[in-house]
Amino acid sequence: MIKFHELFRNASYEGIAKMIGKSSAQSVLFHAKFEVYSNEPGKLHDCLIDMLGPLGTVLLEKSVIREMFEQMNEPMTHESYLSGDSFEFVKSVEYIRKLYARKKITQQSLV
Repeated sequence: MIKFHELFRNASYEGIAKMIGKSSAQSVLFHAKFEVYSNEPGKLHDCLIDMLGPLGTVLLEKSVIREMFEQMNEPMTHESYLSGDSFEFVKSVEYIRKLYARKKITQQSLV
């Protein structure tokens, strides 16, 4: 099983690329200082807001969250985070981080 930061990195790129294309995703992640802030979703969120504004940021962040669930082969169990004004990127990432940790513990106990 890959480490959480690798999941987050892969899902961020893939989720954004699905919305705006691969080269644009690379550019956005570079200018948002993703390599610096990949372990700090709140700071990454702030950089994206500065670059893209609130609407553009929310669209990309929702795509990242969907991609994280997809890469973990998990159903989207907290869709309320993805709808309307209630979406919060940092809370969503933390929710998935906890889900990931539980899944990792479960897989280790099966070995």
